[in-house]
Formats: sequence, structure tokens, C-alpha cells
Amino acid sequence: MDSGKQHIFMQRVLFVHGVTKKKAGKAQILRLPNHVWELEADVACLAGTILQKMQSFRDPSNLLVFPVETIKMVMSHFIEGLLEGNHS
Repeated sequence: MDSGKQHIFMQRVLFVHGVTKKKAGKAQILRLPNHVWELEADVACLAGTILQKMQSFRDPSNLLVFPVETIKMVMSHFIEGLLEGNHS
């Protein structure tokens, strides 16, 4: 896992933690189970690979295909898109 994928992973874990904390309340101790931690790492690696490919993907005229705004939107969707409760 390179630094870009680590960044996505940590942003995702912090997002999931924040959402879960709001639902659980202040008195709860929150922990991610091992299988969720591993799944989040896999998603971060996939997201990082896709984002890297999007940043360098060019059309036949050698122009970049994806604008920066699109790449930022896709990253945001990777971070906020899957909620912890969807992992089975």
C-alpha cells in the first residue's frame, strides 16, 4: 500500500468512525472488527489504483480524459460511499 492508498484508507476509517460515533453516542467504545479493517484496506487499495489510472488516462489525442473535479468527486465517493453496516 503506497502513501496515496494509505491516505484514502485513513480518510475512510475516520469517516466510518465519525458516522458510527454519532450513531452510538459518547459513552460507547468503538472498534472496527478485523474483517472490516481488512475490507477497508482492500477498498482503499482498489480506490487508489482506480484514481491513479484516472489521473493518467489519456484519449487518442493524448489529452487527459478525467478533469480534476471528477477525480475529487470519485475519491469522495470512495471515502463516503460505503457505510460500515454494508459489510457482511
